[in-house]
Amino acid sequence: MTDTINITFTESSAGALNAAGRPALALPDDLSLGPIDPYDLEAREAFFRALYAGTEYEARYADDLNAITAFWEETRPGTARRVVWLTRRSAREYAGFLEFLSREPDPCGIEVVDLTDGIDVLYEDEPDPGPDRIVPISLGELEPDWLAAQQDEGRALTPDEAEYYLRTWKQLKQDEDSQDVRTLWRGQLCHTVSATIPQAVLDAVPDEWTSAARVIGDALGALSMEYDQCGDAYLYSRLLGLVEMGWVEADGDTRAMHILQVRRAPTE
Repeated sequence: MTDTINITFTESSAGALNAAGRPALALPDDLSLGPIDPYDLEAREAFFRALYAGTEYEARYADDLNAITAFWEETRPGTARRVVWLTRRSAREYAGFLEFLSREPDPCGIEVVDLTDGIDVLYEDEPDPGPDRIVPISLGELEPDWLAAQQDEGRALTPDEAEYYLRTWKQLKQDEDSQDVRTLWRGQLCHTVSATIPQAVLDAVPDEWTSAARVIGDALGALSMEYDQCGDAYLYSRLLGLVEMGWVEADGDTRAMHILQVRRAPTE
């Protein structure tokens, strides 16, 4: 029997699949952020090191370099059956998928499990055991039992689908502003003016002192009503930018989100 490699684009997604008995590899690189044309690890490390300077995330990308390289080596075409899992409601998963597809000699030669439209879940302890439709904004939200119960529904992309995805990624790479942030708008992955993100963070900062982690959690919720957008580390870097500009006051160690206290700066 041919071995199967399950491929994902977030560590939480791989964790859920592994717990479901579906061994998975994850790309530890968030391609919704940073330079993508070309895909250069040194340039991306420099981007993230500058972005997260002075925070607990500063060395994260450098620590992941070996794992990133290993992912690309271990997921290349071979004798194993390769199944890619994603939801296009996650900017990171969608971007990772597009980069993965762009490296394929035959984009229609892999199998894809696209859970953008959700999965049916049975709750056996309910009076009416009919299925409920669960629509995740990231695969990491799904319970391992739900993934374990899924039938093997991986399918090959049609040539038209593959062409559309490859064209989308090529266009994003050609976008002169694509070196910053890519988010989702009405299901489409697109470049986002990064200046719009701090406003969402600022809106989540109350007038009284509160945990920076709580602020980031609220900002994540506001930005991810329907789609999963920027991650917590990126939003935290934007919060610190607001502190530097004087819009937000901070008390504590800025390197630790869970320790730092923040509040809106008083207005005269």
